[in-house]
Amino acid sequence: MFNKLLGNGIIVTPFLRFVTSSGASLDPTFSSGSAVFTWVSPDGSLSTGAIPSPVLDQAGAYAIKADDWSLAYEIMSFVNDNIISLTNLELIAGRVTFLDVNGNTGLVEMGGIEKCTQLTNLNYRDCSLPDLDLSALVNLEQLRCRDNGINVLDVSTLVSITTMLVNTNNISVLDVAGLTDLLLLWCYDNTIPSLDVAALTSLTNFKCQDNGMTQTAVDDILVGLVTAGASGGTVIINGTNAAPSATGLSAKSTLEGRGWTVTVTV
Repeated sequence: MFNKLLGNGIIVTPFLRFVTSSGASLDPTFSSGSAVFTWVSPDGSLSTGAIPSPVLDQAGAYAIKADDWSLAYEIMSFVNDNIISLTNLELIAGRVTFLDVNGNTGLVEMGGIEKCTQLTNLNYRDCSLPDLDLSALVNLEQLRCRDNGINVLDVSTLVSITTMLVNTNNISVLDVAGLTDLLLLWCYDNTIPSLDVAALTSLTNFKCQDNGMTQTAVDDILVGLVTAGASGGTVIINGTNAAPSATGLSAKSTLEGRGWTVTVTV
């Protein structure tokens, strides 16, 4: 497809590529960089600059080439742009720290994301990406990926993470035990049977309601938060989760004595 679009000897390989659906109206946002970009539109027309002119309003395959990818923008945002595929992301590895593609409900591919180990902020909420491998993104500090139909999400290696919004998926296992910098965790509306939070000493914003947890699992979380030792937090663990036993209620009381707001099933 790109060989046809990028004819006349233009080299395909160094292009970041994305495909948009019918009726697309793109308004990408790039910042904090000095590279010169060449944009190729679906009809083969070329334009140069941070954001091409005229507005990107064609459905189909686009390509972007930088004169020097090491000078590319640190922030790349394609929000609500009807993108269905974004590939060759390895080209921005070592440069882009914030990638935001949220609201592209038809987005099914982000090829090369596993190479972007410099990323500190990744937002792909409200997309269609159930199987991304994020395990190599060890510098990630903020992750937002709600509403993607995710079944398995390995975050155990994301040891720098502070903010994680993974709610409203189909996640059945979430290993956060070693993520000791975690401040905010929203994992509600999944099928997570249990969580080990005893070492999460900084966690103070925690929503894990509607996971169908047993009483034992609920008790373990409340006791784990007591063990972690933080004060002044909020935990919501009600909904489809079971009510805590006397053990859990005792932990709830301890947390409230430390200034926590605790919401459980009654």
